Amino acid sequence: MELKDAILSRRSIRKYNSKQVEDELLIELIENSYWAPSAMNMQPWFFIVIKNEENKNKILYLMQEATIKISEKLSDRFKSHPNIVTDTKSFMNTLGGAPISILVFLNKEYKERDYIDMMQSTSACIQNFCLLAHEKGLSTCWITGIRVVENEVREVFGENMGQLVALVTVGYSDSNPSPPKRKINRYKII
Repeated sequence: MELKDAILSRRSIRKYNSKQVEDELLIELIENSYWAPSAMNMQPWFFIVIKNEENKNKILYLMQEATIKISEKLSDRFKSHPNIVTDTKSFMNTLGGAPISILVFLNKEYKERDYIDMMQSTSACIQNFCLLAHEKGLSTCWITGIRVVENEVREVFGENMGQLVALVTVGYSDSNPSPPKRKINRYKII
């Protein structure tokens, strides 16, 4: 798959089938995603991969809590599209049946003064992961809504890896969403 094709055809998937992802493939994707550009070569990311049922249930509980907390924000953002609000809440409450969830953190070793640089670097790593997964026939969804329960994530998983950036679901798609419209005139050449 050409890179342009991967970028244009990748979708945020919110419904997964039950097919499991092999550990070897998952490790390959994670390790290759680390080749993201990173400010001052800090490589500030840290992934926690959630696969077993007990931890998946914990994540689902946390996502249900996050859904409650962002419900008003969703309703305000999509006032004229209540179906999007309903679909988003449904997905957040179930994670679409994804067999794997990955918590992505800014490693606690990053320097506070470099926060924006480290956030950009970690985001580039997440994007690499999503594109690499797509290339291998896997689907993902990058979810930032979990950040509203960051403290609860630490309480449940006992981790203090740094700042929680996102949760990424991973699996084989059970849907084929059409591409959302792109906003135009988002650049200027001077």
